[in-house]
Amino acid sequence: MTPLRRLIAAILMLAMQGCATVGGTAPGSVADGLRAQGVVELPIEIRQGHVLVAGRVNGRPGRFMLDSGTPFRFFLNRGVVPLAVGPEVGRGRAGSGQAIVVHEALDLASLQLAGHAELAAAHGAPASGVRAADFSFLQPLIPDFLGFVGAPWLAGQVFSLRFAPAQMLLADAGQADWLLQGSARVTLVRFEGQDGPLPYATFQLGPINLRALFDTGNPGTLQLTADTHARLVQAGALRCTTGSPVTCLPQGLRHGPQVLDTAPLPLTIGADNRIVLGTALLQRYVSVWNLRDGTVDLRRALSP
Repeated sequence: MTPLRRLIAAILMLAMQGCATVGGTAPGSVADGLRAQGVVELPIEIRQGHVLVAGRVNGRPGRFMLDSGTPFRFFLNRGVVPLAVGPEVGRGRAGSGQAIVVHEALDLASLQLAGHAELAAAHGAPASGVRAADFSFLQPLIPDFLGFVGAPWLAGQVFSLRFAPAQMLLADAGQADWLLQGSARVTLVRFEGQDGPLPYATFQLGPINLRALFDTGNPGTLQLTADTHARLVQAGALRCTTGSPVTCLPQGLRHGPQVLDTAPLPLTIGADNRIVLGTALLQRYVSVWNLRDGTVDLRRALSP
């Protein structure tokens, strides 16, 4: 589990208090574009396994991270975004030690994603579904980091991610089949529930079942018990580096009968067996997400 994911898990129970979806959408929002056109494209950028989209908050330009593990519609970075904050609603600590205090976000004049106006003026009131904390420690990776676009916003429409070329397409329910064009299904994953903020399904590696959590917000991780790790290495289902940190490449990771490809993942030894499937897997496929219906369709791009 990454420091960022440990942070989100630590503050989830407190910070979710009073969380609600932003009421309504301003003219020019993605939802308006979907109503008018059926499909909207958001240009994305991939940086060290993170999916980023350009945006503005109160006129300040920067980049948001698309993160299906964030439980708020928008989670803003006070280290970059000029905004006032309301009462504290939760606190936690990043895995690397930074203390995080979560507040309601006040006085949001505007919030845009790739030119689409997603939030109208709050006029001094808390912006519903929006929280803020100081994430300035992430700025060495993303100097203009505005914050996270979370699961409540992503669940508002069906969307697809392609990594070559980097592209995010969003569609309303009536146009969702358009996102499947130019690709063929590898496997359709139906989520079985949520583990913290992340949806999960059951995958197999060698003779064991793994809880597979899907996360657009990081490359991914692998956690195994010491006994399972030894069994998988002996069976040839896992190829691991030596030294520190240890990374492992799954051999024959399966969803049902379908074998899936992933890049090597950082390994931790823990109390149970789980794999976080982030961009280390997603970059190898076209993924079509319907978080409202609880599915992600993993597909192969067809040659033109």
